[in-house]
Amino acid sequence: MRLNVLSVAAALVVAMAAAFVAPVRAETLLQVTGEGRMTAAPDMAVISLRVSREGATAAGVTAEMAAASRAVLAALEAQGVAERDVQTSALQLNPRWTRPADGQAPRIVGYEAATGFEVRIRDLDRFGAVLDTVISDGANGFQGVRFALTDPRPMQDGARVAAFDDAMAKARLYAEASGMMVGDIRSIREGTAGPRPMAEGLSMRAMAADVPVAAGELDVVMHVSLEVVLVPAP
Repeated sequence: MRLNVLSVAAALVVAMAAAFVAPVRAETLLQVTGEGRMTAAPDMAVISLRVSREGATAAGVTAEMAAASRAVLAALEAQGVAERDVQTSALQLNPRWTRPADGQAPRIVGYEAATGFEVRIRDLDRFGAVLDTVISDGANGFQGVRFALTDPRPMQDGARVAAFDDAMAKARLYAEASGMMVGDIRSIREGTAGPRPMAEGLSMRAMAADVPVAAGELDVVMHVSLEVVLVPAP
């Protein structure tokens, strides 16, 4: 009988202790995104060139295109463009067809051979001279130009820090508005900036040496998303 009384008493103690345990409060989480932006003058231009030739036979146009391409590469080297700064970006051989009329079947009337090059120009003062030289020596297509930084990492890191600071400032603002404060950071995710558009649709002759080219400034943009815990303000 004494054992049963003790068991009941112990059960009552456990039940009373459980009744006084404070309920667990769910965490309040906040997600914010910050943007950081750094501006710098570019120190490098990247141009896209095209060399194409048309003719009656595939072998003939391929040989003509290859000869013109070698001349362009030699011209770039003569202008001080390093071999590592030139990359083949395309190589094509396509037939040219007649337009069928009166129910006639289309037929091949010739071929076009083409190749493309991505060229980095590290001395912007020689931008026009390089273009003028490759025009004279065989390039007959200009696909675009974009300006860049040789070493973008310092600007990117500065934009990352600015993006983090922006996100934290937003988190503190929302926390203060809700009567709370920012606690632990649960996650940090980095976003990517949008691509820089290239200047499309310009002819080779329009980019000759006597036409000024304005490099302007580059915006290096980074985005950071944070998930933070909001805790009661003291």
